[in-house]
Amino acid sequence: MTESNINMPVHLKVLASNSKKSNRDTFKYPQGFGKHTFNHFLSTMTVNIGGRVSKANPGDCLIHTPDCPQNHEVKDGSSAFDWCVFDGSEISLLIKSLALPVNKIFRPASTHFVSPLLEKITVERERKANHWEMIVSLALEELLVKLSRHWGKSQAKKNGHCLVDPQEKLEDVRAVIHDQLERQWSIPDMAQLSNLSTSRFAFLYKKSFEVSPMEDLIRQRIRHAATLLSDTRKSISEISEESGFEDLQYFYRAFKKRIGVTPKNLRDRNSTSSPWRSYEEERGKLEAVWTASDFHGMIGSDDNGVAFIEAVSGDWSELGWTRQELTRKPLLDLIHRKDGSLVAKATHTVSTGGILKDLLLRTLCKDNSYRKVAWTGIASSGAFYFSAKIGELVASETSI
Repeated sequence: MTESNINMPVHLKVLASNSKKSNRDTFKYPQGFGKHTFNHFLSTMTVNIGGRVSKANPGDCLIHTPDCPQNHEVKDGSSAFDWCVFDGSEISLLIKSLALPVNKIFRPASTHFVSPLLEKITVERERKANHWEMIVSLALEELLVKLSRHWGKSQAKKNGHCLVDPQEKLEDVRAVIHDQLERQWSIPDMAQLSNLSTSRFAFLYKKSFEVSPMEDLIRQRIRHAATLLSDTRKSISEISEESGFEDLQYFYRAFKKRIGVTPKNLRDRNSTSSPWRSYEEERGKLEAVWTASDFHGMIGSDDNGVAFIEAVSGDWSELGWTRQELTRKPLLDLIHRKDGSLVAKATHTVSTGGILKDLLLRTLCKDNSYRKVAWTGIASSGAFYFSAKIGELVASETSI
């Protein structure tokens, strides 16, 4: 498998897809389906592939080539499997270069990513929002690449030599958590998946993703709920439960804090666009400014409404703070008290949908000096996204 083959330009098309449970007990296509098909089995089935009878267990996968006869049977109960039918330029060469088996059952080391990706593909195909074909193509390519990666892990483990990338393991654990939002997760539950102690897991998770495990889970639950509010007519109580919230009042508070509106307000909006897309749209207007910034991130608030820098990237070394110090200090404690009126005006600007650009504020350094910092940002989805350019040292009593 060569680097050039893996990086070949490929445009994939998904012709049909679903994460589905079927009551049918037989699936027969004697002449093949005419296109490539992928099955991810969630129940036990008997599979006849070109005259070879095999047993498929939950977690097994199967890629059929277009002309391969298919005959799947369920002996007891109903069938359950994820599937998609796909085609595309150089698709056979891509599958070969990824060393994925075809017309035979194979079992990757993990398939936690399959259902979420196929659900994403299915939703995009149904909604047909801007550039949906590109998203579907990329999601299918991601699915095939991850199948290859986890199939390789399975083979390496079978041969007795499998090196685990810690970062990749964390990403796998995160994907499992996001795929099981209804489960009442605890940090020890999450840590057990990674074979790490609770404290070590929490530390590495926040270091890797710049958010605590529980806050990350809450955000994903809120995002899932926002999608259901836009795409379904389920009751808010049903959506709350399906998204993993046991307490409806807590769901309302958490939703309002992170989205900026209540679940009912969001549903009442006459719009088919996701509330999460607005950030990407607004961010495009600021990309040039952000590229030239020293550091950027997101500002959130705690349960008492106190604002904090919640996530930060870039270079803020001239301020002297460590990442931990910068994200634990209340934001207003970083701003000179005489600039409070400017902060109040800025808060009003962004909370009413405006864009804040190059607002100079005396910002506290760790050595108790102040520097001019130009703050730029927008409010979207209940959070404030910012970029900052660090300027010269300034006396604390000097006006800006």
